[in-house]
Amino acid sequence: MYSVWGPFCHISNQLKFIAMRHHTLQLLITCSLLVLGGCRMTETKPNKSAVGDPYDMFIICDNDAWADRNLSLTVCDLFEEDVPGMKRHEGYFNIVKQADPDKVTEIDYKSSNIFRVSIDPTFTSPTTGVTTDVYGYPQTIVTVHAPSTAVAAEYIRLSAPELRYIFEQAERDRRVSEVRSSHDKTLSTEFEEHTGYNMLIPKGYQKAGTRDKELLWYILNGEKMARYIFAFSYDYTSEWDLTAEGITMQTDAMLTTIPGEAEHSFMKIDERGPAILTKRNIAGRLWYEVRGWWDVANDYMGGIYASYTTLDEATQRLTTILFGVYAPDEGSHLEYIRGMEHLIFTIK
Repeated sequence: MYSVWGPFCHISNQLKFIAMRHHTLQLLITCSLLVLGGCRMTETKPNKSAVGDPYDMFIICDNDAWADRNLSLTVCDLFEEDVPGMKRHEGYFNIVKQADPDKVTEIDYKSSNIFRVSIDPTFTSPTTGVTTDVYGYPQTIVTVHAPSTAVAAEYIRLSAPELRYIFEQAERDRRVSEVRSSHDKTLSTEFEEHTGYNMLIPKGYQKAGTRDKELLWYILNGEKMARYIFAFSYDYTSEWDLTAEGITMQTDAMLTTIPGEAEHSFMKIDERGPAILTKRNIAGRLWYEVRGWWDVANDYMGGIYASYTTLDEATQRLTTILFGVYAPDEGSHLEYIRGMEHLIFTIK
């Protein structure tokens, strides 16, 4: 039923290292990634557009080095580790190809995301370099240099969150740039008037009616799927309000005011799902991100959501912005929810 509601590889390889070696490499990783600003190079903007879908990843690595399963599986884990809170296995990135440096084609070089592993015995320690827009635009290339495959694998494993974040930030910046250049000015103005936050609403969304005047609801319908944006504010009473349980309870209470199509049905938080809380500093403001599942009581509908809650210290009011996806017949929910979450980064 539909309504306005509406690999590469993935294997974990645990390694054991003596404490001193682990500590030494962790220091090297920290130092290397702290100076990424100095390593980052932007070439003259190329004339050719980058190719590939969002979050596709192209790997450049010598075939002999890639044959080392310790290295190749570590790279696979880096990009294809499951994103928390999803209903199915969905990785952060999709590795579409690996190629020897001598076999990289002109099309390959134009990939929007390229991760390169360079093994050179002359290197005394592993380092990371970042370049942008070299062969296509927009494009991000991250190169890990290491003296051996063993050192490269250990370095990549220990610095996985930082390495992955470089590409995640690039993908987010691309999406934000698109929305800034083309958005619904009327809905964006309305959103700011309602919440006090100037988040941009992409074109295509429509406002839906709600029973509670505090609840703002936008819908983007597609073929056999739908995307929702909810926003509401409420009084801050205690620190518990900013826990996963507190945010989930308040969100559930607000969603139950949204009726479903079936008699006595209504939207709610799915108690079978997770409630994963992460604190994020975005544009100087602290947001409490919660990831989980939603469903409709007394009906067969549901999906995933990601909500962002922040406290206005001056007014002592909390505001929650929730992004939800309904796509029962679609393969990837992550593609939809991630594109919506990027809207938080349009807030200035």
